[in-house]
Amino acid sequence: MELQRKGGYFKNHFISLVAGYDKMHKINKKLMENICLCI
Repeated sequence: MELQRKGGYFKNHFISLVAGYDKMHKINKKLMENICLCI
């Protein structure tokens, strides 16, 4: 039972990490596009 709970925790943590990375990537891409337009 303990292992199952840990597994769920890690899965949720991983999903939130991936979602956070994806969001950061989109923001960075937008920033880079803006910087390129300014140069």
